[in-house]
Amino acid sequence: MLTVTATDPAGLSVNTPLVLTISPAPAPVNTAPTVANVIPPQSATVGQPFTYAIPINTFTDKEMPNSLSISVTGLPTGLALASNNTITGTPSTTLGSPHTLTVTATDPAGLSVNTPLVLTISPAPAPVNTAPTVANVIPPQSATVGQPFTYAIPINTFTDKETPNSLSISVTGLPTGLALASNNTITGTPSTTLGSPHMLTVTA
Repeated sequence: MLTVTATDPAGLSVNTPLVLTISPAPAPVNTAPTVANVIPPQSATVGQPFTYAIPINTFTDKEMPNSLSISVTGLPTGLALASNNTITGTPSTTLGSPHTLTVTATDPAGLSVNTPLVLTISPAPAPVNTAPTVANVIPPQSATVGQPFTYAIPINTFTDKETPNSLSISVTGLPTGLALASNNTITGTPSTTLGSPHMLTVTA
């Protein structure tokens, strides 16, 4: 209860009461977070590691911009959301692709907002086959007319990046009396020196 007093020059005065009520400050009104920036589409490949960090500027919140919890639903098999708001893992299938994920931001009071994230998963690329290569040169060999001859093509003559143990060997230009056996061995008995020396072609 305040008292307001008016006094004249002669010192006479009068007063009247003034009632002033002070109310407590209103409780702050919490508003839900909002989407500040749309997340662009992302792509991944089956069998290859994938990592995508949800951008920190995707959501904003008027009251608590740095206290939002992020969650993601609809993730395909092989992917998960890590504690640092990063989607990580290795996709195992294209089934269901493209996936529309739901990324949700929730404030400490429980209010939330979400935005979609489209993730397309492509099949694993077909392996690229390369030709075998010569690893070691075959040294010159000699045979004698009328005498049995045997020479096994060394297994380290050729190499292949994809299937090193599945190479088929063939030999062309063999003289009369000699042939390539199934175990990649040249065998037989030469019958003539005609055309010697022979330049054979060994192919893998």
